Amino acid sequence: MGTQRKKHYKVYENQRLELHQDVDLRDHSTMRVGGSARLFAEVRNAAEVDWAYQWAASTCTSVCTIGSGSNIFWPDEGYSGLVLHNRILGFEILSQDGKVGDAFEIQIGAGEILDDVIERSIQLGLTGLECLSLIPGTCGGAVIQNSGAYGMEISQVLQHVEAYDTHTHQTVTLTRDSCGLGYRTSRFKNDEPGRYVILSLTVELQRGPPTSFPYPALLAVLNNTAAPTSAEVRSAVIAIRKGKLPDPAVVPNCGSFFTNPVISSDAILAILRSARAPLYELESGKYKVPAAWLIEHCGLRNHVDVRLGYGTWPGQPLVLFATRQSSCNNLLEYSMMIERAVKSQFGITLEREPVLMRV
Repeated sequence: MGTQRKKHYKVYENQRLELHQDVDLRDHSTMRVGGSARLFAEVRNAAEVDWAYQWAASTCTSVCTIGSGSNIFWPDEGYSGLVLHNRILGFEILSQDGKVGDAFEIQIGAGEILDDVIERSIQLGLTGLECLSLIPGTCGGAVIQNSGAYGMEISQVLQHVEAYDTHTHQTVTLTRDSCGLGYRTSRFKNDEPGRYVILSLTVELQRGPPTSFPYPALLAVLNNTAAPTSAEVRSAVIAIRKGKLPDPAVVPNCGSFFTNPVISSDAILAILRSARAPLYELESGKYKVPAAWLIEHCGLRNHVDVRLGYGTWPGQPLVLFATRQSSCNNLLEYSMMIERAVKSQFGITLEREPVLMRV
C-alpha cells in the first residue's frame, strides 16, 4: 500500500533527525485514506520535537504531530509539510503508598498506546482507566480528545501534562484545569489546535476495586457482580466493544465519526421527545442525544453506498467504515449525506469527531 520511503538527513544544533520523503499517509490513519507526506519523521523525546519545530520554522515548513492515527484522516492531496509521529514512551510511578484506596501518580509518555497502559495499570491493581479499554490510539491523543466511555473520561484521572509550546519553543507544564477538557474536546483540539505537542501526562489512579458503574450494558455483562475488580470491568468493556465495533486493524474506520449532539433548543427537544429519542440531561440543563440513534432513525443503520465505498457499521451506525479502498473526498461526501439527513429530519447539525489533517 505504501510508497517507497526515500531517506535524507539534516543536522540542526547537533541534533540529528531522520527525515523520510513521500511517505504514504494511509499507513498513518486507521481510516486508511489520503495522499503522501512530503516529509515525515519519528520523534522520541522533547529534544527531537524541539529540533523538528525549530528546523521547520527556519525553513518555513508547515508541521503537524500525530499519534497512532486513530482519530485523524488525510486529504487526497496529502500533506505538503513535515509530519511528526510522536513515539515518546515511558511509564513511571512517581508516588505510591501501597494501601488500599491510596493514590498512585504515574507519568506516561504521550506516544504510549492507551490500551497497553490500561492493561499495565490493572496488573498493578489500579483503577481509574479500565472503562477506556480497547479505545484505539495513544495516551497523548486520549488527552486531546478527552477520551471517554461508560461514564469514565481521561479528565477524571489527569493531573497535568508536559507539553512543547510550538510558539515559544519551550516545554511547559499545564494543569488539568488549564487543558480545557470537555466532552470529546480540549484546549489542544478546539481552542489552540497545533500549538502544543503533548510530551507526557501524569494521572492519578487508585489502588483497589472500581467504585461505581452507571451503565446497564456493563452491569449486564458483569452479571450484576457486587464488587467487580478493574480486570473484570476491563474484560466486560472489551467484550462489549468487540461485539459492537470493527477492529481498525482489519476494517478501515476512525471509530465514532460524529459526536453526540448537546441540545438546548426547546423546538428541537420537542421534535426529539415526539420521536421518543433517548435524552440524557446534563448538569447544565441541556440534553445529550445519541448521534447513533439519530442516524439509525434516518434509515441509515447498516447502510452501504457502493459508489462511494463507505457504509455505517451494522453494530454501531456512528462508525463509518470503508467497504473498499476509496478516497477522502468520497468519505467526506458520504459523511455529508448523513449530516444532511439528520439535519433535515431533526434540525440537528452533527459535528465530526475525527480531524481532517489539512496543511
